[in-house]
Amino acid sequence: MKKLILGLCVASLSLAGSALAQQPPASPLPPTKAEAIFRNDLDGTSRYESNLFNGRVSNSGGAPVLMGSGGIGLVDASNETFDLSYAGGTLKAPTLNDATIIYNTSSGFRSEDDYQGKVRVFGPLSVAGGYTRSRIEGVADSNFYTLWHNLSLGDSGTKGSPLTLLSRAGYVDWEGVPSGEGSLLISDSYGSIGGNYNKEQWRFGAGYAVPKGMAGEILVLDNDIGRPGANGFMFNWALRSSHPFFSNAARESRILGVDSVSYQNPILRGSTFLDPYLFTNYNRLQYLQDVGDGVVMRARGFSLPNDTKVLFADVLAFPVQLAECSGSAILNGIFVGPAYNWTQDVKNASADLFGGTVGIRAIPLASSLNLNVAYRNVGLFQSDSQVEQDLLVYLSGFL
Repeated sequence: MKKLILGLCVASLSLAGSALAQQPPASPLPPTKAEAIFRNDLDGTSRYESNLFNGRVSNSGGAPVLMGSGGIGLVDASNETFDLSYAGGTLKAPTLNDATIIYNTSSGFRSEDDYQGKVRVFGPLSVAGGYTRSRIEGVADSNFYTLWHNLSLGDSGTKGSPLTLLSRAGYVDWEGVPSGEGSLLISDSYGSIGGNYNKEQWRFGAGYAVPKGMAGEILVLDNDIGRPGANGFMFNWALRSSHPFFSNAARESRILGVDSVSYQNPILRGSTFLDPYLFTNYNRLQYLQDVGDGVVMRARGFSLPNDTKVLFADVLAFPVQLAECSGSAILNGIFVGPAYNWTQDVKNASADLFGGTVGIRAIPLASSLNLNVAYRNVGLFQSDSQVEQDLLVYLSGFL
């Protein structure tokens, strides 16, 4: 733990120094966005989703009094019935001490009902709590209670780029294993770095995003310090990005974990589909083609208690953007790149699967409505029995 805290302090000094030559980014409220999604593995399983992000009700002066995100997902694996994958959302009331409430119900890998809440009591102090009812036989319910404190550390050296320290402490009973929990997260206007620890899991994350420029992030977790659990990592990078995925608020949720009570990075874990996303219950794995321009990449790896290991890696390039041509919106949205899956001891076998991804992002249809298409195939150069495919089609638009 001492090494983690020392690492946070050293890295935060480096983070602050790197911001000296930058101008602070603007921080307007992100626009309200809706999407309707169809995914199919071309082998009989389909997923349908409908999601809303950053919806809001404003007062006469335009300030939001209520903000919300949420959605619903259905899975059709039999061509006969739809099974609920997830449903729920998060609401925040800025004028009521930033009160935040979350409800989520999900099935499949995590069959549970979850309730969380957070409110600022005064000044920099907030309290949060939650309860999760598991519907899986033999898995105990979970609950947590935490106290949050935000401390201003002054200017990082760039006007308008203050350093802040978030500390969190409390009690968590994760599926029958009670323990204390502690978190530290330091940030400026451009990036953040921090960690979280309890008896069942520790996690560490760091990220940095130059406004309308390069962005990157790393997240590491160890879920094996108590009962046997998964270890994993995720790396994201974009040549150019101003997407909320790389924001401090979204990263805070990933660093703090399942009890982060985050409005900015809500539920919608149903978007994993073929990809096991084990980092937190409250993180939507944003589609890679959406988070950046020019070149974007992601790598994720997991080691499970049964010695199974998996790795997913993707690189996407936007050729017209890289050529700096003044192409149309359609041409600028074309992306293509290599894809790689690696497994060890999965179903008593190991495999290296090579392939690629191709698609078009944000084809304008009408008003602010866009059509997005992506096709990913790994095992393209192996036998037919190893091919894994994913067809993604979704409509998205700003409201």
